[in-house]
Amino acid sequence: MDAQNYKPFKEKFSLAERQKELEKQKSKYPNMIPVIVEINKKAKTVRVLEKQKFLVSKDVKLHEFQQTVRKKLDITNEADALFFFVGNKKIEKINRTMSEIYQESKDKDDGFLYITYSDQEVFGSI
Repeated sequence: MDAQNYKPFKEKFSLAERQKELEKQKSKYPNMIPVIVEINKKAKTVRVLEKQKFLVSKDVKLHEFQQTVRKKLDITNEADALFFFVGNKKIEKINRTMSEIYQESKDKDDGFLYITYSDQEVFGSI
């Protein structure tokens, strides 16, 4: 599937379904951060991840998680860019923990942290 045809998590599942899923994950894995990783529709060369839901340890740094996503996307060349965004802002400080990012940027309705990735800068920065 390409970026143009990707259906976002919030369109696939109702708010009630997402909230129920979050509660299930948080009760089962209280020390993990629930993250949804989705492709930006303007991405050109990266593919859609097979799996969008991740549970990430609270103390993992963003750059470590980014490496995990790079591996899942088969991006082996370090020169190939992969940008992460929360909302419409590029995440600049990659040494922050996932817990810090989650506390600042989790979805106010369902509680998931939504991260969008792209092979190009498409928004501003945070």
